[in-house]
Amino acid sequence: MKKAFFILPAAIALAACTQSMEITQKPVDFAHVSTKNKVVRLSAVPVRTYAKGEDGKSKEIGGAVCTIKSDEFKTSFTSPAIVRFPTTEGKSAPLDVACKLDEKTATGTLEPKLHANYASVTSGTHAGAALFVTLVAAAATHAVATERDHWAFVKDPESGLHFTLK
Repeated sequence: MKKAFFILPAAIALAACTQSMEITQKPVDFAHVSTKNKVVRLSAVPVRTYAKGEDGKSKEIGGAVCTIKSDEFKTSFTSPAIVRFPTTEGKSAPLDVACKLDEKTATGTLEPKLHANYASVTSGTHAGAALFVTLVAAAATHAVATERDHWAFVKDPESGLHFTLK
């Protein structure tokens, strides 16, 4: 019976270490600064900040002020937060991230990743002028289709984004 008494508090303490902080604020949206790319979808992504504790282990901390921006989009919030990241038609500029709490900061860049490819280029085995016309048409089709590709900043929204303050 005494063993169970000591094991239960230890298990509860370990479980508390692995739990994430509760996000209490409303989801945060980006301001669409330019009209370069059309937003086709928003994905809710938990954004959390971490720092090394006195024991040297990484732990989640709240209250960091974060700014995420590019020439096209910008937002700011206090961590932890749910941020609704855009998926765009056409490739967007990378997003610069900066989080700060007291004297600790975290910075980084989020590159857009191809989410859905709409390019469909056909190839043929034509000779002479027909080959030239086919290649020009294929290049034009590819250029138009590339502008319609969907690009996202976060491939797996459920796993979220974590920034470590140093």
